[in-house]
Amino acid sequence: MTQGYQLGLLAAFGTGVIFAFVTALEGIMGRDLGALNATVLEHVFSGLVAILLLIWILSKGSIDPAQAKPRLPLAALLGLLVFIAVSGIAFAFPKIGFATGNFVLVLAQITTAVIIDAVGLGGFERIPITALRVVGLALMGLGVYFVLPK
Repeated sequence: MTQGYQLGLLAAFGTGVIFAFVTALEGIMGRDLGALNATVLEHVFSGLVAILLLIWILSKGSIDPAQAKPRLPLAALLGLLVFIAVSGIAFAFPKIGFATGNFVLVLAQITTAVIIDAVGLGGFERIPITALRVVGLALMGLGVYFVLPK
């Protein structure tokens, strides 16, 4: 394993830990304010942070606006998808709990990622769906079943 790969694994793990707290807090906000209200409020603050960071990035000259311009429709789509995802978390987690919610969330992400790998989305190397990958997904599904509140 290369050092870059190891750092990538560490970054993914750390992001997972942060995201577990984020989903829990989104669930609390969704319970207290309603899913849509919580999502809008959260995105107002994240938007303010993003605007400040964009101003800083543009002032440093570390992004070429002409190069970024063709990616703006994709950025808009991503923003919309994140908004929908956060709304879903804020709605679902108060109803199903944090552990179950995160298990289902991860199972959905992994299942989708296996399909994305198989088609080579975005020009990335294709990774075929193998029997072992299907068994892994089935085991994850079984894990979701085991964490469901009885």
